Amino acid sequence: MYPLIQKHGIDSGPNIRPDIYLVFIESFNAMSVSVKGPDNKLVIPYFNKLLKKVLVLKNYYSNSIQTCKGHFAALSSVIPSIEGKVFLDIQI
Repeated sequence: MYPLIQKHGIDSGPNIRPDIYLVFIESFNAMSVSVKGPDNKLVIPYFNKLLKKVLVLKNYYSNSIQTCKGHFAALSSVIPSIEGKVFLDIQI
């Protein structure tokens, strides 16, 4: 088993943890949030509605400039290698 993976019991009772969803959006940045287009409509209206319901990180520093290495780092909590590939294929 990978050294950073730990097994945890299922919480029940008053200390139930909230569900956490990580949403990976390719080529998205803060410059698009709350921006209106030439027609005076929000560029990303659904995302802007979610801002009232979610935790937003004001200062986010990307874990890689390559999408596959960024996904690897975010999902495994391991810093990807600078050289070479971190994985070859992903099966979903």
